[in-house]
Amino acid sequence: MRQAYQDLLDLFLPPSCWICGQGSCTDRRFGSSDDDVDGMTPHLPPTTMLCKRCWDELLVCRAPRSCTACGMPLPSDVQQCPHCRDHRFHFEHVFALGVYQEPLRTAVYQIKHPAGWRFAEEMARLVVRIQARTLIEQGFQSVTWVPSHWSRRLNRKCTPALTLAATIANELNLPLHHLLRRCKRTKKQGLLGPAARRRNLDGSFAPKKSYLSRRSRAMTIPSKVLLVDDVLTTGTTCDEASKTLKKLGVGQVSVLVIARATGA
Repeated sequence: MRQAYQDLLDLFLPPSCWICGQGSCTDRRFGSSDDDVDGMTPHLPPTTMLCKRCWDELLVCRAPRSCTACGMPLPSDVQQCPHCRDHRFHFEHVFALGVYQEPLRTAVYQIKHPAGWRFAEEMARLVVRIQARTLIEQGFQSVTWVPSHWSRRLNRKCTPALTLAATIANELNLPLHHLLRRCKRTKKQGLLGPAARRRNLDGSFAPKKSYLSRRSRAMTIPSKVLLVDDVLTTGTTCDEASKTLKKLGVGQVSVLVIARATGA
């Protein structure tokens, strides 16, 4: 119903670009046959929600080379990632659409709004199209997301990570499992340094209560899980969530985000 209403609205009021708000969008959807997404040289944006200029600029956000373990972009002459060299994360891989810079920064800002659910779905489809081959080869058994605290959901009236995860699960034909809950409200990570971030998030996640009940003890816990969030900065949030997943019995966790921040 919500999608039908949006399509009808678009028919009478053609949408403008969700990033710049000015450029007109072409009448195209994901899956156009003449787009070379794997090679990242499509002539037109494969979505009705981005203009040609913002689509071209979005492609520039992709790092030519990045660390497979933490997703940090790497110069061509660097062999070992300095970011995760001295720190072992509880997740094994990171997949991202691109680096957290304009216009991807604005795209992430847009999907955090209640009205941005449709744009969040489009961005999720895009990251799957770009990373499809690698994601399929990983053999994931389930998709889950980094949950927010109930009080933040009440104020924000949306859960971007859930919208992203649901779309990604659908695109990969994988089950979506609600494995985690946020058991305490934490300070905003962006206001804290690395050490304070870790202390802030310590013990902030717990398995969903349904997976701890007597009735669910016979439930099979997926061994390879794809954990979805919007942005990865220091990796502290996804690391704490991954640690909780592994305590639940998950064998391997990989992270998929829209943007990877570099701290620059």
